[in-house]
Amino acid sequence: MRRCFTLVAILLSLGLSSFAVAEERAAPLSLFDGKTLDGWDGDPRFWSVKEGVICGQTTADNPTEHNTFLVWRKGEVSDFQLDLDFRLVGGNSGIQYRSQEADKWVIGGYQADFDAAATYSGILYEERGRGIISERGKQVVVDEQGNWKAVGTTADNDAIVKAIKKEDWNHYTIIAQGNRLIHKINGLVTVDLTDNQAEKRSMSGLLALQLHAGPPMLVQFRNIQLQPLNDAASPGAARTIQLFNGVDLAGWSVQPADNPDTAHTWSVQDGLLLCTGKPVGYLRTDRDDFENYVLSLEWRWPGAGGNNGVLVHASTPGALGVWPKSIEVQLGAGDAGDFWIIGTDLDVTDKASRKHDRRHVNLTDDAEKPLGEWNALEVTCRGDEIIVKVNGQLVNHATNCSVTKGAVCLQSEGTPIEFRNVELAPLD
Repeated sequence: MRRCFTLVAILLSLGLSSFAVAEERAAPLSLFDGKTLDGWDGDPRFWSVKEGVICGQTTADNPTEHNTFLVWRKGEVSDFQLDLDFRLVGGNSGIQYRSQEADKWVIGGYQADFDAAATYSGILYEERGRGIISERGKQVVVDEQGNWKAVGTTADNDAIVKAIKKEDWNHYTIIAQGNRLIHKINGLVTVDLTDNQAEKRSMSGLLALQLHAGPPMLVQFRNIQLQPLNDAASPGAARTIQLFNGVDLAGWSVQPADNPDTAHTWSVQDGLLLCTGKPVGYLRTDRDDFENYVLSLEWRWPGAGGNNGVLVHASTPGALGVWPKSIEVQLGAGDAGDFWIIGTDLDVTDKASRKHDRRHVNLTDDAEKPLGEWNALEVTCRGDEIIVKVNGQLVNHATNCSVTKGAVCLQSEGTPIEFRNVELAPLD
């Protein structure tokens, strides 16, 4: 359940050198080394690194006369996913992308906005351009003439504001693919914009961090990761497929379809995919030909933990109460990452001779977080091999899987569970 696609180190540690070239090309780029501003350029009166984070700060004695920016100088971006953590004390800030430099440390273009009062946090603002292009919580289309129309909603405005932690660390995700731009804060989709105004929009440009003019303020950034998506900076990198759009169940089917009670099992609220846990069943992607990919998502238990799972390589659904052939990666509290083999076969790393279906490899302990906290799952399926990570830790590895293609399913089995950031990155 993480949007991290860096598999090189894991695969090399397993001796899987044949995967290294393709994955190295598509690996996320760390834009901040945690120690210096290497690769970044900004006014040294305002920008520095302190205690492992980038700091932009103005004071009463050291104000900035205009908005000033810390610019990433190691290239431009076009299609990408950017993830970072930010913290703001007073004032207003933002993350510029596909932007242009009007003067030294003066940037104009798309901005993922955030402010101390959470009035603008999450909106899409065009610095030195069209101003506010999309308000928070909106799915917006801008036509060729520059008229914008809200065609749907993303997450509830009050829920977004409530999710933003004041003067504390928050997580921002920006996804730019073609003329579609998506912002997320702490997992909630705040903006989903399609920009059809060709003469005004930007398809590539600079990344930069903003320090706003005005009263004294402090903005901090850390964990800055850039994932090129079919970008010139990453030849051969695949586009990420958003399996869950944060708005509705488009692209999914509730199973078993012949049980009317399953219609109430799955729902979307505040950008989260909610499962009541009853009745037993699953949510299945309409597309059933996924193969060679990295599946990532986040899950949490709103109450007591239970026994749910994520199915990969799932075949055509069976009759009521009968699971399709697949490999289930369990999300049961205490055994997240275990395999449950359903009508297929595979070999686990420790070559266990167990006859029952559940296959568990203790490659690490204590990978799960406490109840109520978000956990990240990453499942790599390539050929007949499956690799599982929980919260960044390698927990399972299997080979000789007898099925290598199919749908993705989320399981409902008695306990409420929540999902977000359900994404799939095809491998070449």
